[in-house]
This record gives sequence, structure tokens and C-alpha cells, in this order.
Amino acid sequence: MKLTRLTKNKTRRAPRVAVPTKPARSFPDLNRAPNTKQGLSQSIRKMYPANFFPPKPFYISPSALGHYFTCPAKYAYSRQWRAARVDQALTDGVDAHAIVAGIKTPTASMAALAFVARIRRTLKTEYQSVSRQKEIRDELRLAGGVVLVRIIDRLGVNRAGDPRVIDYKTGTWPWKTYPHNTVPKARGFQATAYTLPPSKRLAGIRPEAWPQAVDFLTVPSQGGTTIHTYVQTGEDVTNLLEAIEIVRSADKFPKVRGIACDYCPFRSKCFGYEKPGEYLARDDYAEASQESSAAD
Repeated sequence: MKLTRLTKNKTRRAPRVAVPTKPARSFPDLNRAPNTKQGLSQSIRKMYPANFFPPKPFYISPSALGHYFTCPAKYAYSRQWRAARVDQALTDGVDAHAIVAGIKTPTASMAALAFVARIRRTLKTEYQSVSRQKEIRDELRLAGGVVLVRIIDRLGVNRAGDPRVIDYKTGTWPWKTYPHNTVPKARGFQATAYTLPPSKRLAGIRPEAWPQAVDFLTVPSQGGTTIHTYVQTGEDVTNLLEAIEIVRSADKFPKVRGIACDYCPFRSKCFGYEKPGEYLARDDYAEASQESSAAD
């Protein structure tokens, strides 16, 4: 019997044929983009000019600005956390605002109801008319993706016929007045922010007719009712916009420890003795800005 050698069958490769190359594409192939949201987003962005996509929104409120310049760490904490329990004085103020805005608040204390009575009485005696819309929420979009969050208590026309933004202020003590009728609390970021005209009609008021003055209707529990008026200036507007830019570009948030810590809701977190459940995490920065604006 004749034996034959077994050989492996060799497959023959097809001859290579030169294929003409296509001209380079002017945008990346999305199918080759990394299988991640970030990779896909970057690939899409490369298809368009650098200024095609609007910048990511940066939400900020007047009170958040105040937090930063009082203590950058307080600002950073407020963007990430909120206290599970709120001080009674602050609760009374929030409840008073809600009741005046027409929101039922069955748990309101007698102190909150007293604030409400004084606010309503002053609105009736010091203004020709007030807006039907209450607690006017607005997100004013500025350059560079900045969104200035404002919650305005009321609009009105005073006895002299001047349009006013009206803001209620509850608390314990009257605001201090210095020489030349200077009231620092009425010159903060909130006052200037509220006089910036909206981008479109708001509460029935056209942007060009928006009030350039704010009446702070203060009703302290240890003092009489007073109206402190702020009138917008160009210097204050520039100051506000510069402050916003400083906060938006900040990447470090040092702790300013001192007398202000006595009134800071994040004191225990800052000093490392917080209790479980004392703080609740926030969902996003927009929520933080809206809530801090509501407390203004």
C-alpha cells in the first residue's frame, strides 16, 4: 500500500488592487468617535465653528454672590448642600413671603402672620397700585452664558406715581442708616440685580418700562416698618457684572473664618463636626440659585 504525504491546503490571497483614496473629510467621522457622551459631544463640536454652541449656563443669584464675597467656602458649600433644618427666624420670613404671595401655609407661626399683616397694610397705604402677579420669577440671561436668577416679591407704583420693584424684608432689627441717608443693606447686589430690565415682557411690564428703583419694605420684629429706596446707578451695574465674572471664573474657595461663622448655616460642615443627616445634597446648581434667590 502506497503512502502519500498529506499537505495542508493553502488558501490563495486575492491580489491587492489599488483603491483611489477619498479626499479628507472636513469633519470627524462620528462612527469612529469614542463610545462615550463626552467623546461624541467633542466630535460634534469639531464640526462647527468655535462660537457656534452657546457656553454652558452659569446660574447665579444675588445672595450667592454675597456668599462668595463673604466667604468663598460658604458659596461652594451652598452650591452643593442645603441644611436639613432651617432657623425659625428664617422660616418665619419664608412663610410670610409665601402667604403674601397667596400660598397656603398652615404651619405659619404667629410671628410670620404678624409680618404678613404689616406687609399688607404697608402695600395698601404706601402704593397707588401693586401688580396682581406675586413672587415673580425670572431668569435673566446675560453675556457668556450667565443666568441671573431673580425672585421678585411685587411690582408697584408708589404714592408719587413712580414705578418700583418691591421687596419684603423680615428680620429682627431695623436696618442701620449712616450719614447722607446711606443704608448699606439697600445697596447690595440684590438691589442692582432687580433693576436690570428683563429680556422680554415680565408681569405685564415691557423691558423699556422696567422700574429703575427698588423699595425694600422692612418689617423687623424689634422695630417699625420702614421703606428704604434704592435707585440704580451705572457704577453699581458695572460693579455687579464684575462681581459675577469674578465668581464665574473662580476655581478656589478658601475659608474665611471669623465673626461671620456665628451666622453661617455651614459652620459644622466647615469645622468638621456635622451630624448625620444635617445637610442634604443638592441636585444641581440651578436649584441652588433658585432657592438662594427665594431667600433674598
